[in-house]
Amino acid sequence: MKALTNKYLVYFSIISIFVAGCKTSPTGELVKELKEVLKVVKNYQYRDSRSWLQHYHDVMAKVHNDADAQIEAEKLIVDILNSEASYDSKALLCSTLGIIGGKASLPVLEKLLMDPETSHPALMALTPMPLDEVDEMLLDAISKVDPKTRIEIINTLALRKSSGAIDVIKNFITDDDATIAEAAIMAIGKIGGNKAIEVLFDCIQNSENQKWILAEALITALENEQLPNESEIYESIYEAHPPLSIKAAAFSGILSHKPENEQADLLLQTLQASEARYRESLLPSVRNLPASVSTQIIIDRLPDFPSEFQQNLMLALADKKDTAIRPFALQLLGGADENGKTAALKALRSVSNTNDILILAQVAATSSGQPQQLARECLYWMEGDDTNQIILEEAAKSDDLIRSELILAMGYRKIVQAIGFVLSQITNKNHAIRLAAIETAGKIGTDDDLKSVITGALSGIKQSEEEIVTEALTWISLNSDFPDVCVGTIHENLSSASDVMSIIVLISTLGNIGTDQALDYIRPYLSHDNFEVHFAGLKAFSVWHNDAPLADLEHYLSNAQNLKNRQQALVGIVTLVQNSDQLSGEQKTQKLAETYKNTSVTAEKVIVINGISRITTLESLDFVIDKLEDEAIKEASREAFIRIADNLRYNLDSRVTSKIDTVMATTTDDDFKEKLVILKRSLEL
Repeated sequence: MKALTNKYLVYFSIISIFVAGCKTSPTGELVKELKEVLKVVKNYQYRDSRSWLQHYHDVMAKVHNDADAQIEAEKLIVDILNSEASYDSKALLCSTLGIIGGKASLPVLEKLLMDPETSHPALMALTPMPLDEVDEMLLDAISKVDPKTRIEIINTLALRKSSGAIDVIKNFITDDDATIAEAAIMAIGKIGGNKAIEVLFDCIQNSENQKWILAEALITALENEQLPNESEIYESIYEAHPPLSIKAAAFSGILSHKPENEQADLLLQTLQASEARYRESLLPSVRNLPASVSTQIIIDRLPDFPSEFQQNLMLALADKKDTAIRPFALQLLGGADENGKTAALKALRSVSNTNDILILAQVAATSSGQPQQLARECLYWMEGDDTNQIILEEAAKSDDLIRSELILAMGYRKIVQAIGFVLSQITNKNHAIRLAAIETAGKIGTDDDLKSVITGALSGIKQSEEEIVTEALTWISLNSDFPDVCVGTIHENLSSASDVMSIIVLISTLGNIGTDQALDYIRPYLSHDNFEVHFAGLKAFSVWHNDAPLADLEHYLSNAQNLKNRQQALVGIVTLVQNSDQLSGEQKTQKLAETYKNTSVTAEKVIVINGISRITTLESLDFVIDKLEDEAIKEASREAFIRIADNLRYNLDSRVTSKIDTVMATTTDDDFKEKLVILKRSLEL
């Protein structure tokens, strides 16, 4: 049944594009255009080319916005449906009628409905039509059709939420065909409403068969209703011994109708008396307990349950922010069981308070992986107006291990009043505290603090700190309303810097900021006497937001000897050319072809070829064709050829196919030839 329902939904999704806004055309011209495309549709077979399909959708989108054209379109479609058109044609046109059709379509759809070969397309059209006559037609046909179509009609009435159909559908609940009976039960549940509940409730009380299906349907019907006898209904569902998920939903309904002072007791009794799988299915009932219900009786008996369920039950209580579970979670956190510790930290994310700050910081500082991350999340998201102040106070008097974690928490919690303390810790001799302070300064510092951060962070900077210092300076600068003021501050320090690591960090930061002024400040350092400084400048230019540094990279490449820096310059040139808004595809290919001439080793050639492979032009294709038999770069060239040709499928013409044929005729590599055969086949499709 689900497969049929999903098929309807797929067709409806396709047709939904018709409602897109389109410019209307004169009705006469539109109808003429429609007639032309329908000539193709009339003979459509599933395995035929569908190159016309987008045009059909475009025409029907226009029809949808033209009332007169809709009338004409409906007549034309009805004529085809009354003809000997193919099944696939009728299926497509029926899905269209579901959107634009009206009463004029009903006679032909009724005819199609009564034929087992075409009943499915007819139902695709009828399902979305907002006409009472459709329900009448379906109810009249339901007893006259074959069993398969009967099931489809029952499902269609369920999709249409046809409440008036319940009296007819209920007659099939006792059908000898179990599939029809099941479809009828589930359809009544989906239709819902008081009538559906009444029918299903009566059946579950008086029937010995299909009780679990009736239970599932009743749960579905009850979802949006509130009835005075709901408790009795849920009891009946529960006693029908349905599958676990339905049984758990029924228990939840029973529980919600008990007085609040009885709910925890009943839940505990049921948990204790249940087998493991059903116990797990009751956890949503734990989460849904009203906040006013005391869960202490459940918490007191947690040790009686197996350890895995203890943890799951604790998490369910924590999910509802039940702070009564906090002592149990802390006890579990202090135990030796690693799984228990992890579960406890997950619970504490919801129920911890300021009394737990030092404990959580200790766990974060002495753990790794998931436990460390969970402990940090507890600190970062802990609620309470006084939490920030307590974190700051504790950091000032804590030992080094805990202080570094609390400083990190200041950054993630955006405790801006902590900036003075954070700046004072940037020069701390403890490496963990120093790094935490630099990172946090980046998160809460402003342009007024930038000079202090630079001075402190660059004082005795180590290579292992390069990335975190760069990020901190970048964050402050990009968060500023005056990035060029920050650029000026950074350049001032850059001009006076003598150690290479400081110069690299400041250049990298200017690259991340990416203003025109930053570009001017970086340029001179491409001629610095240290190659690592060159590399920092080249790397900064490689990710620039426009192609302004392109000439600088090309000039550097023409004179450079250092292999590492040459390759970085090439990466930058390729990236800037690919992303350029100023160059056409042909110009991009030409630019990289000129760059290729300046390459000296295989690795450099491969960088450029990979860059050209992402420019979808015939010129790019011609460039790599010339390199296909160059032994040093043939693998990169062949991959580039396939990528470019494949991307050109969207602008396919005979020239691309011709080039593939030429290469296939000349290559002697069987593996490459096989790839070309596959490529050509995919292009033709």
